[in-house]
Amino acid sequence: MALLAAGGVPLLEDDRRGADIGNPGGYHEYAPVRSILTDARWLDRARGRAVKIVVPLLRALPEGLPCRVVLMRRELSEVLASQEQLLARSGIVSERLAPERLAEALAADLAQARAWLGRRSATAWIEIDYEELVHRPEAPLSELARFARLEGPVERLAAQIRPELHRERHERGAAGRLAAAGLERLSSRSGG
Repeated sequence: MALLAAGGVPLLEDDRRGADIGNPGGYHEYAPVRSILTDARWLDRARGRAVKIVVPLLRALPEGLPCRVVLMRRELSEVLASQEQLLARSGIVSERLAPERLAEALAADLAQARAWLGRRSATAWIEIDYEELVHRPEAPLSELARFARLEGPVERLAAQIRPELHRERHERGAAGRLAAAGLERLSSRSGG
């Protein structure tokens, strides 16, 4: 979100969840997004702005609404570890699902989002690899700048990237192996 803002795209956000040790630049969230499945009236305020929407909620965007979606692809095992750290820092205790089950759910959400985005005629979308953007930013940042019509030189935008905040680095494919292991176990239990 910081890249979009630095490139001249206004953000739709609130200050309910500000900067903290886990995300010193802030979360750039807008609380009404969480209720998009039941109340999408706030979308009028999003016109011409960028708003962060998590993958499972993308399907709530009304059909025919012209929009541009930047789908950030991140190693699922990193997402799981990052969420675990966030919950721990927040003091939130949750029922912990097995990592394989969480990886399966995240992978399914992502696959559904890709399929859904591909069927929407009014939606332009791009998928950016988080690891590449953070550690080898030239190509993905140029692609993002073209797609989102960001202003200014790519070098200035690259200054917004903070590789030191990529604390949960995992081997590529680790989450895929977790999900595959979970699916294999599920199919062996169901006899398939």
